Amino acid sequence: NISTPFIIWSFIQLNIAVTLMFHFFTVITQQTMAMNYCYAALLMVHIFSFTSAMDRKRYSIEVELFKMLIGFSLLYHQDFFWFGLDGVYIYSLMVYLIISVIITWYFHHEYKVNPTHA
Repeated sequence: NISTPFIIWSFIQLNIAVTLMFHFFTVITQQTMAMNYCYAALLMVHIFSFTSAMDRKRYSIEVELFKMLIGFSLLYHQDFFWFGLDGVYIYSLMVYLIISVIITWYFHHEYKVNPTHA
């Protein structure tokens, strides 16, 4: 059984992935190829992190932490700009990355992941 709050959180994660993809597609020509690969890697890790959480995998927390590391590394590398965005968007992204780890940890421990699923 999956709770309604977890379904809502998964839907929010999906919407964030779609938003990031649309942003990526709009700025793809303005960045270097290496930065495009980094952005695409973040998107893939993001999708993997919330789908592994939906599958109740034990490693979903580690993947979320890795996503946060990639996100903060990209922010640091770009002097706290996010592929052309700054200001409130940066703070929102940082808060999201932290909250995402916390919420994934919460749902992971609330439903006591079955070791046979991992």
